[in-house]
Amino acid sequence: NYLWAKLFKRKLFDRLSFPVGRVYEDVAVLYKVFYSSQKVVLSCVSKYHYMIHKNESITRGGYDPVKEYHYFLSLYEQDKFIQNAELGGESSVGVLKRGIHLINHTLLCPPSPAFEDIIDETMLKMREYRHITPWQLGPSMSIKRYFMCKHFGFYRMLYRGYRAIFKRKHKLLID
Repeated sequence: NYLWAKLFKRKLFDRLSFPVGRVYEDVAVLYKVFYSSQKVVLSCVSKYHYMIHKNESITRGGYDPVKEYHYFLSLYEQDKFIQNAELGGESSVGVLKRGIHLINHTLLCPPSPAFEDIIDETMLKMREYRHITPWQLGPSMSIKRYFMCKHFGFYRMLYRGYRAIFKRKHKLLID
Protein backbone atom coordinates (compact mmCIF):
# COMPACT_ATOMS: atom_id res chain seq x y z
CA ASN A 1 0.00 0.00 0.00
CA TYR A 2 2.97 2.36 0.15
CA LEU A 3 4.91 3.81 -2.77
CA TRP A 4 8.32 3.57 -1.14
CA ALA A 5 10.51 0.58 -2.03
CA LYS A 6 8.80 0.28 -5.42
CA LEU A 7 9.78 1.36 -8.93
CA PHE A 8 7.08 2.24 -11.47
CA LYS A 9 6.78 3.17 -15.08
CA ARG A 10 5.82 6.82 -15.26
CA LYS A 11 2.93 6.17 -17.65
CA LEU A 12 1.06 4.34 -14.87
CA PHE A 13 0.53 7.72 -13.20
CA ASP A 14 -0.56 9.66 -16.31
CA ARG A 15 -4.28 9.48 -15.50
CA LEU A 16 -3.95 9.51 -11.72
CA SER A 17 -3.75 12.38 -9.29
CA PHE A 18 -2.84 12.32 -5.65
CA PRO A 19 -5.41 13.74 -3.20
CA VAL A 20 -4.37 17.23 -2.16
CA GLY A 21 -4.00 18.00 1.53
CA ARG A 22 -4.21 14.40 2.66
CA VAL A 23 -1.68 12.29 4.46
CA TYR A 24 -1.14 8.72 3.18
CA GLU A 25 -1.85 9.89 -0.34
CA ASP A 26 0.12 6.92 -1.66
CA VAL A 27 -2.39 4.53 -0.09
CA ALA A 28 -5.14 6.44 -1.91
CA VAL A 29 -3.50 5.86 -5.31
CA LEU A 30 -1.36 2.72 -5.30
CA TYR A 31 -4.19 0.21 -5.71
CA LYS A 32 -5.20 1.99 -8.93
CA VAL A 33 -1.64 1.69 -10.20
CA PHE A 34 -1.62 -2.05 -9.56
CA TYR A 35 -5.06 -2.44 -11.13
CA SER A 36 -3.97 -0.70 -14.35
CA SER A 37 -0.63 -2.54 -14.54
CA GLN A 38 -0.17 -5.28 -17.08
CA LYS A 39 2.64 -6.87 -15.10
CA VAL A 40 4.08 -6.69 -11.57
CA VAL A 41 7.57 -7.99 -10.88
CA LEU A 42 8.99 -8.74 -7.45
CA SER A 43 12.76 -8.41 -7.08
CA CYS A 44 15.00 -8.92 -4.09
CA VAL A 45 17.67 -6.60 -5.53
CA SER A 46 17.91 -3.14 -3.96
CA LYS A 47 17.61 -0.48 -6.65
CA TYR A 48 17.77 2.59 -4.44
CA HIS A 49 18.35 3.62 -0.84
CA TYR A 50 16.98 6.52 1.15
CA MET A 51 17.05 7.84 4.68
CA ILE A 52 14.23 8.99 6.91
CA HIS A 53 15.35 11.73 9.23
CA LYS A 54 13.94 11.59 12.72
CA ASN A 55 10.69 13.58 13.11
CA GLU A 56 10.48 14.30 9.37
CA SER A 57 8.26 11.38 8.45
CA ILE A 58 4.46 11.55 8.67
CA THR A 59 4.46 8.14 10.30
CA ARG A 60 6.60 9.32 13.20
CA GLY A 61 5.58 11.42 16.17
CA GLY A 62 2.51 11.43 18.38
CA TYR A 63 -0.98 10.32 17.58
CA ASP A 64 -2.99 12.51 15.24
CA PRO A 65 -6.65 11.65 14.55
CA VAL A 66 -6.54 13.59 11.28
CA LYS A 67 -3.74 11.37 9.95
CA GLU A 68 -5.58 8.24 10.99
CA TYR A 69 -8.77 9.57 9.38
CA HIS A 70 -6.89 10.18 6.12
CA TYR A 71 -5.69 6.57 6.24
CA PHE A 72 -9.25 5.38 6.90
CA LEU A 73 -10.53 7.46 3.95
CA SER A 74 -7.94 5.91 1.66
CA LEU A 75 -8.95 2.40 2.72
CA TYR A 76 -12.64 3.32 2.35
CA GLU A 77 -12.06 4.59 -1.21
CA GLN A 78 -10.00 1.50 -1.99
CA ASP A 79 -12.84 -0.73 -0.81
CA LYS A 80 -15.38 1.16 -2.93
CA PHE A 81 -13.09 0.69 -5.95
CA ILE A 82 -12.81 -3.05 -5.23
CA GLN A 83 -16.60 -3.40 -4.88
CA ASN A 84 -17.32 -1.39 -8.07
CA ALA A 85 -14.77 -3.43 -10.05
CA GLU A 86 -16.35 -6.59 -8.61
CA LEU A 87 -12.99 -7.89 -7.43
CA GLY A 88 -14.49 -9.44 -4.28
CA GLY A 89 -12.42 -9.99 -1.19
CA GLU A 90 -12.76 -9.13 2.46
CA SER A 91 -11.70 -5.48 2.22
CA SER A 92 -15.02 -4.24 3.63
CA VAL A 93 -14.45 -5.99 6.96
CA GLY A 94 -11.01 -4.38 7.21
CA VAL A 95 -12.44 -0.91 6.53
CA LEU A 96 -15.10 -1.35 9.20
CA LYS A 97 -12.52 -2.52 11.74
CA ARG A 98 -10.26 0.42 10.86
CA GLY A 99 -13.22 2.78 11.42
CA ILE A 100 -13.90 1.29 14.85
CA HIS A 101 -10.23 1.68 15.80
CA LEU A 102 -10.22 5.26 14.53
CA ILE A 103 -13.22 6.19 16.66
CA ASN A 104 -11.73 4.48 19.71
CA HIS A 105 -8.44 6.33 19.32
CA THR A 106 -10.18 9.66 18.71
CA LEU A 107 -12.32 9.21 21.82
CA LEU A 108 -9.15 9.23 23.91
CA CYS A 109 -8.07 12.65 22.65
CA PRO A 110 -9.14 15.92 24.23
CA PRO A 111 -12.57 16.86 22.84
CA SER A 112 -12.58 19.30 19.94
CA PRO A 113 -15.00 20.17 17.13
CA ALA A 114 -12.52 18.83 14.54
CA PHE A 115 -12.32 15.47 16.30
CA GLU A 116 -16.10 15.31 16.63
CA ASP A 117 -16.34 15.87 12.86
CA ILE A 118 -13.93 12.98 12.31
CA ILE A 119 -16.09 10.74 14.49
CA ASP A 120 -19.29 11.84 12.71
CA GLU A 121 -17.82 11.31 9.22
CA THR A 122 -16.40 7.93 10.19
CA MET A 123 -19.74 6.81 11.67
CA LEU A 124 -21.51 7.91 8.49
CA LYS A 125 -19.21 5.79 6.34
CA MET A 126 -19.39 2.85 8.75
CA ARG A 127 -23.19 2.77 8.33
CA GLU A 128 -22.62 1.72 4.72
CA TYR A 129 -21.27 -1.57 6.08
CA ARG A 130 -24.45 -2.75 7.81
CA HIS A 131 -24.34 -5.86 5.62
CA ILE A 132 -21.27 -7.13 7.49
CA THR A 133 -22.41 -9.75 9.96
CA PRO A 134 -21.18 -10.22 13.53
CA TRP A 135 -19.68 -13.53 12.37
CA GLN A 136 -17.51 -11.70 9.84
CA LEU A 137 -16.56 -8.95 12.27
CA GLY A 138 -15.94 -11.06 15.35
CA PRO A 139 -17.47 -10.78 18.84
CA SER A 140 -15.40 -7.90 20.25
CA MET A 141 -15.74 -5.65 17.20
CA SER A 142 -19.43 -6.51 16.84
CA ILE A 143 -20.13 -5.40 20.41
CA LYS A 144 -18.18 -2.18 19.86
CA ARG A 145 -20.03 -1.50 16.61
CA TYR A 146 -23.40 -2.10 18.27
CA PHE A 147 -22.74 0.32 21.13
CA MET A 148 -21.15 2.92 18.84
CA CYS A 149 -24.18 2.90 16.57
CA LYS A 150 -26.96 2.54 19.16
CA HIS A 151 -25.63 4.10 22.39
CA PHE A 152 -22.70 6.33 21.44
CA GLY A 153 -22.76 8.57 24.52
CA PHE A 154 -22.68 5.56 26.80
CA TYR A 155 -19.97 3.91 24.70
CA ARG A 156 -17.81 7.06 24.83
CA MET A 157 -18.02 7.21 28.63
CA LEU A 158 -17.46 3.48 29.05
CA TYR A 159 -14.52 3.29 26.64
CA ARG A 160 -12.72 6.31 28.07
CA GLY A 161 -13.19 4.95 31.59
CA TYR A 162 -11.97 1.50 30.60
CA ARG A 163 -8.86 2.89 28.91
CA ALA A 164 -8.12 5.20 31.84
CA ILE A 165 -8.05 2.17 34.14
CA PHE A 166 -6.48 -0.38 31.79
CA LYS A 167 -3.97 1.57 29.72
CA ARG A 168 -2.29 -0.58 27.11
CA LYS A 169 0.20 -0.01 24.34
CA HIS A 170 -1.35 3.25 23.13
CA LYS A 171 -0.49 6.25 25.24
CA LEU A 172 -3.17 8.60 24.01
CA LEU A 173 -4.39 11.69 25.76
CA ILE A 174 -7.21 11.30 28.25
CA ASP A 175 -8.54 14.33 30.13
